[in-house]
Amino acid sequence: MSVSPGAFLLRVVRGGNFMVQTHGIPSKLVQDAITEIVDDFNNHSRKIRSATGVKSRGDEDAYNVSLGQRYALQSKYLVTFRLVDSIMVFYVCEPHTNPFVSLRYVDAATKILVGVCKGAEISTKRLSKKYATLYLLLGRILGRGIGYLPSAFIHAPPTNEKMLSMPVSASDASRKLKKMAKTKTKNSFVKTSEDVEVVQGEKGDGEEVLQKVWDASGHAVTSTEFVIPAGALPAPPSRVMGAKRKPPAPPVHSVSTHAFSGAATADEGDHDETVVEESHDDEEEESNMREGVVEDTEATVAHDIPVSDLQEALVMVEVWEGSVSHGAIESACVRGEVRRALAPYNLDKAAFRIIESESLVVDSCLHSASVHRMYAQKNVGEFGARLSSTPIDTSYLKYQLPSSAVDPPLQCNMLVALPEEEKGPAKSMLLVIPFAVNPSLPNGLVDVSVTLSLPPELDGLVKTSHKASFSPQESRIQWCIDSMEAGSTGAIRAILKSSKGIQNRDTTVEDIRAEILFSGYPGKSYSGLGFEVGFEGDEDGKPYYAGKIRTFGRVSLSAA
Repeated sequence: MSVSPGAFLLRVVRGGNFMVQTHGIPSKLVQDAITEIVDDFNNHSRKIRSATGVKSRGDEDAYNVSLGQRYALQSKYLVTFRLVDSIMVFYVCEPHTNPFVSLRYVDAATKILVGVCKGAEISTKRLSKKYATLYLLLGRILGRGIGYLPSAFIHAPPTNEKMLSMPVSASDASRKLKKMAKTKTKNSFVKTSEDVEVVQGEKGDGEEVLQKVWDASGHAVTSTEFVIPAGALPAPPSRVMGAKRKPPAPPVHSVSTHAFSGAATADEGDHDETVVEESHDDEEEESNMREGVVEDTEATVAHDIPVSDLQEALVMVEVWEGSVSHGAIESACVRGEVRRALAPYNLDKAAFRIIESESLVVDSCLHSASVHRMYAQKNVGEFGARLSSTPIDTSYLKYQLPSSAVDPPLQCNMLVALPEEEKGPAKSMLLVIPFAVNPSLPNGLVDVSVTLSLPPELDGLVKTSHKASFSPQESRIQWCIDSMEAGSTGAIRAILKSSKGIQNRDTTVEDIRAEILFSGYPGKSYSGLGFEVGFEGDEDGKPYYAGKIRTFGRVSLSAA
């Protein structure tokens, strides 16, 4: 299988290039592309600082962006970069490469740096001691592709230096296998000598020995319960609480037994027993199957509350928010919370728990989550949620994840081009918004809305690639896309006109803003966290059921 051309460049913050490893791309072009990007960032930062009156810090301004992608050398190459401690990792590839594949290459290089330095503290002093090893491992990724990497290395957390220790030869792999098999420590990432059979003096193929090392490796992340230590959370600030209205009491007599699931009828004076009838609605079952809700029709409590009502009472929501400017992600985060949704009147309390993900960064951020002290209660391994007299959309639990913990679900940019007019100002403008959907999403994105805000001088829409609605009074264009498949790429193009002409190009470009809103298919979160709900009670071993998860996103774009 042929591997696409690519190159790695490691650059020291406030320093020069540390290492260049290429495959199919000349080293001179790689260095020129990186120099162009660094200088472009410095010029952009210098312009902002001159406008705000803040003193520039020189080459350090280019490293304020921790993650991003840019086209360089007249869109001849696509450059993906990430700041890792004091080292900026650049990956240069062809422009038609999927941007999420480029992110995987950068993640692999980041994990190799952690494994070589034997920890998250990466410095040039540690890398210089393992310069040959680092050069060989980066060249192996470029020559063979990321598909050859073992699964234990790909799924390992970026902070576990033991899981990321890559052998460079057959003898090195055999030596590490014997050393790790004899180690009987609690934090060892391989099995003990009783479980791993070590062949003494094995001189087979290097790839076979390497495969045995990673087959013997286990998973460092285990399924532990989500526990917040007592006293670790700060006291919430005092806030003015609105008047909480108590919902009306449910009717005593039911008019129709077929209107609600589990409705009870009792005629006073005629019958002494209460007859309970269950109705099976085909449309409700089909909707539950579409939303991925597993419903147990026989699971009820003493008050005859079906599991479907319990699953509708609580919902977990995650929103990915990002800001893209000058072709790079300036800021991004994931805000998650557990909210109160629709709950029946006879369900006063419910329990829920968070299933941790395989990322240590995500799990560590959960320990600083905020819990609503009035409506939520922390128990052992679970949370108790108060439903009665609680307003809808009340947040029981809130947490925030950084951009390094979650890959962006949508990668996009905004480009503007003006024609070169010989006489007078330009009267037209080309605007392009390229996008790429993360291929790791389960079913892609739905209900995508792109809103473009224009300056007053752009008062006409000549042509657009997608069906759009244009409002000249509000200077706004909006595109609505029903769905985007996972891994799909494309671009939204529009040709705008100005009847009076564009007098100042820089000012016009700076005033163009875009906002992209989208939703994800229900059932899976961005962070990999799971959500389960159960009935409130003191009994041990009570069952939990799959809770509803909703995901949304918002991206702000700027061409300046």
